[in-house]
Amino acid sequence: MDCFVAVRGLLVVIAALAAGSSWAVTISTVPVANAGNANDWTGLGSVGYDYLIGAYEVRNAEYVEFLNAKAASDPLGLYNPSMGSSSNGGIARSGASGGYSYAIKAGMGNRPVNFVSFYDAIRFANWLNNGQGVGDTETGAYTILGGAPEPTNGADIVRNVEASWFLPSENEWYKAAFHKNNGATSDYFAYPTSNDAAPKAELPPGGANSANTHVGFIGHLTDAGAYTATRSPYQTYDQSGNVGEWIETPFELGDDTLRIHRGGGWTGTGPAEGSGTRNISFPMEEDAARGFRVAAMAAAPGPAGDFDADGDVDGSDFLQWQRGESTHGLTSSDLDSWESDFGAVPLAAASTPVPESMSGGTLLLTAILGLRRRAAGDRVRKCRAPRVIRQRKPEPATRRPSAPCRSCY
Repeated sequence: MDCFVAVRGLLVVIAALAAGSSWAVTISTVPVANAGNANDWTGLGSVGYDYLIGAYEVRNAEYVEFLNAKAASDPLGLYNPSMGSSSNGGIARSGASGGYSYAIKAGMGNRPVNFVSFYDAIRFANWLNNGQGVGDTETGAYTILGGAPEPTNGADIVRNVEASWFLPSENEWYKAAFHKNNGATSDYFAYPTSNDAAPKAELPPGGANSANTHVGFIGHLTDAGAYTATRSPYQTYDQSGNVGEWIETPFELGDDTLRIHRGGGWTGTGPAEGSGTRNISFPMEEDAARGFRVAAMAAAPGPAGDFDADGDVDGSDFLQWQRGESTHGLTSSDLDSWESDFGAVPLAAASTPVPESMSGGTLLLTAILGLRRRAAGDRVRKCRAPRVIRQRKPEPATRRPSAPCRSCY
């Protein structure tokens, strides 16, 4: 390899980093194709466009980055003290308001974040939209008003048309979980494990139809993706267990606007939750078995210098070239492409990796998620059992209370 080429490329990278560009923080997503598929018997699942969804639930290792970037004083209540005090919480806080810092508890980095409200989750999505780092939490995918943990416009919050990262809608979540991924069909499985039989509650790695769904069998959170042989047809993990997941779709109940969450959780006491089960809760509620995953619009093709296919051309693409993993390996033509396209992004928003803001650090981390929000003052909210709506073929949905929350803290 020509030494001049190598040195030239290295100098360009150093200059770019000195100018404030930084590495990409990546959220692992999977594509959900078959646009225009039909609904199933529940009337859910049809999505008219391709999109991406998180392969895993947002984890503590990702949410802690969000907290350290945006919760030095935490006026929005993004941190719930139960994250630190509960054996199933994964993040500890230290310092005083204005100088809070956050760290992952031992062994908890790959477990899903919990004790988060619906508003924590959409603020995390906004942060992704706005480039992480100092990126805003109140605009982006969702417009949030009031500057407090509970927004003044909470009942009216909907996804903005320009959103690139967001919480999945009920149809988006449902399709990724249950659709058989066999074209634009109305074919669905009953469970998010590519199966019509309920998954078995057992310790990971389990078998081809296993999940963390019952407090009596496992009794704690497990690592995201620990059930390595159990996936949905679109290759998502844990939509059947670990934590229930907030989704953006509202549910009107009398004068109240609640939010839907789906998927089984580790505190379950009954059968695993299938396609006919919908949970609803007040959006401020947080508990040990509630988390979320994010979704994104499908990426537009990147420029020629985008060797890691993350939608932009930055320092990580140079490292890809340096490792011989660019389009044509260690060639000067690929380096020329990288240099000419440096700083370029696709016209459409929404690629899987999320560029950090200019003031962000240069850590290569795996993504972000919303930590939990708290109630007024420093008191931890009392856990309230979510309402559950179960649909039975072909009967209409009926509403009944869920089993009481077994372990909130």
